[in-house]
Amino acid sequence: MRHAATIRLWLCMAGVALAAGCAQDPAPAKVAPLPDATDISPIFTDAKDSEATPDTVVAVDTVTTADAAPDAIVAPDAEPDADLDVATDTPVDPGRNPACGPYDDGTYGKKVPWTGFEQGGKTYTCNVCRGGYAVDQGSWRAIDFATEDPTTPLGDDYREALTFDGNTFSMHISGLDLGTPTDAVIEGWMWCGDPAELKSGNAAFVVTKVEPEGAFGWTTGLVFTGNLKHSGANLLAWGFFMDFEKDWVGEALYCRIGTTVGSKPCEDPFGT
Repeated sequence: MRHAATIRLWLCMAGVALAAGCAQDPAPAKVAPLPDATDISPIFTDAKDSEATPDTVVAVDTVTTADAAPDAIVAPDAEPDADLDVATDTPVDPGRNPACGPYDDGTYGKKVPWTGFEQGGKTYTCNVCRGGYAVDQGSWRAIDFATEDPTTPLGDDYREALTFDGNTFSMHISGLDLGTPTDAVIEGWMWCGDPAELKSGNAAFVVTKVEPEGAFGWTTGLVFTGNLKHSGANLLAWGFFMDFEKDWVGEALYCRIGTTVGSKPCEDPFGT
């Protein structure tokens, strides 16, 4: 199972979940092993560690020079919606690294303004997806990775809907969390690194809201890296690294709600 158990395991290993909750986590045997050549669905190209070359990460989302405006004519970022939580980190405006490559400054929905980001004592100025990516937009349902079948139960009554709105994301999760029925909402935003500063070229995900706090191992303020890969328009694999550019954990698979995967409809798991 590559969902609740996997996510809680890597959050505990990263030291961001409550110790009591981590101590009661499911046994590791319930969690999918680290990916190898036979573990990952062949429809996706895997990036196993932070040394991956840029063309193996977020392949579909790569921005071309034709899509990106030069620095000198970039339109100013739109203000975020008034009800949008932003990162608790103090915004910085260090000036853009001249080694940064082209970027997409499109607006596809909500948009947290980009003024740089500080993490681990380093300032990042490159962001190649300032408004998110068009291909990610919309709502997605977590499905079984092995079968790619939306009707296959995920275990522990687990259900998850993931939505990308511009460069923000939200997750509605329901299921058994350490044996307790739990309904949770996680929100955050993302930025996409450039190899000039972030060697892997991964995206960074900033968690700004968790209700209830600690549900399924998620905590407000968590910052982790990962990648988003597509197979056609209706399948999305979200790959996770532990914390920020730490060990590779694995992938969760999603289908686009309202479409068909094979012969099976991908329906909203919450029926709305």
